[in-house]
Amino acid sequence: MVKPHTKRPSEVIELQYPVSIDGTTVEELSMRRPTVRDQILFEDGKGSEARKIVKMLANLCEVSEETIMDLDQIDFLKISEVLSGFQEPQSKN
Repeated sequence: MVKPHTKRPSEVIELQYPVSIDGTTVEELSMRRPTVRDQILFEDGKGSEARKIVKMLANLCEVSEETIMDLDQIDFLKISEVLSGFQEPQSKN
């Protein structure tokens, strides 16, 4: 039986150092959980590992790659950790 389509779960990440998108200050990003398609696109992508990660994070946060590139390193590490957490097995609590 096929389940009805539901919106992908996401997590909001507060930025320690906000960025500007089209002249608007952005203080948080929302990242959706990745799909198998996202993982395949990442693995098949071109460029360095870092560039592929930037592209995947931009896709999951629905922002441009430039926005991810403009993040402070501490905020980049924070959203990378959220992605890692999404990829770990989830407990059924």
